[in-house]
Amino acid sequence: MLDIQTTLVREHFTLDIPHLSLPSTGVTALFGRSGSGKSTLLRILAGLEHQALGRIQFNDQLWQDGKQCLPPQARSVGVIFQDGALFPHMTVRQNLQFALSRAPLTQDLVDVAVRCRIDHKLDAPVPILSGGEKQRVAIARALLSSPQLLLLDEPLSALDTATKKEILPFLEELKDSLNLPMIYVTHAPAEVERLADRVVFLREGRVDCVETLQQALSRVNSPLFTDEGASSVLMAQVDILDAMDGLSRLRLDGTDCALWVAQVDHLGGYRVRMMAKDVGIGLTAPQDSSLLNVLKATIERIEPQDSMRVLLALRVGEQKLFAQISQRSLRQLQLQTEMQVYALIKAMALV
Repeated sequence: MLDIQTTLVREHFTLDIPHLSLPSTGVTALFGRSGSGKSTLLRILAGLEHQALGRIQFNDQLWQDGKQCLPPQARSVGVIFQDGALFPHMTVRQNLQFALSRAPLTQDLVDVAVRCRIDHKLDAPVPILSGGEKQRVAIARALLSSPQLLLLDEPLSALDTATKKEILPFLEELKDSLNLPMIYVTHAPAEVERLADRVVFLREGRVDCVETLQQALSRVNSPLFTDEGASSVLMAQVDILDAMDGLSRLRLDGTDCALWVAQVDHLGGYRVRMMAKDVGIGLTAPQDSSLLNVLKATIERIEPQDSMRVLLALRVGEQKLFAQISQRSLRQLQLQTEMQVYALIKAMALV
């Protein structure tokens, strides 16, 4: 477990967490608006905030007790910042060797570079790297420090949209292969929904609540929905990796439903995120339609949002799916709870 009790008082901000206990497994997202205390809490865990008071214990290692703190290098954590924080005067290899020289365990530098897909850049100077390459080098450097916990402080926020789309699947793949606990700071719902197992919601320096991802996505007033609207995450396994037309076919866990998505790059399990506004409803399965994804579903709840829109909470097998439709469509289709319907989704709307 990671047990946290901490307070940090600044002139215009106070972080006050009387008690927070998190499993030392999987990915925990720290989520909240700018200024809510996410990065401050991460820096406290890394041992970088010397004015913080409290008690922090990770498994059997006491990191802080009152004012007594273990220094960052003694905490067995790997920290990844927004900008990578690489040494610009060094090559990629030299950056990685620096981390390896300070690590308690010996690892194969090239093996880690291959895993992070930067082995072809080992002799490149840092300034010529793209933003995505810099972040992959930063991740490799953190892994070479032999951490027991990874701390990621908004690692995608400084990247452009195309590079984010490149790095996010890489982080998913890394998460599944490493079996290394992570604390992940972000204010982007898509990152939470693709990576997190649980979410700590922070607001104005305090913990609002702690929920599993499934709990956070099951309520219509989730903070994850505040800016972009409701969304869903479906768990699926790759059925056809390459359908020869830029698509992959996935099989939804616990169902016989197929889901077509833009081509993925490896076999195994995937989280498929979709916005509720991209899900339509039909009473019958459409014929001669461009829509590739037609999922048989049951209406569990009907939640009015305003005078124009409603949110339908659907059940697909044992999984949950939101659909946002108009009040007019609700009336015309005479939708009610427990009705069997078809959820209609464009393949190009799925990520």
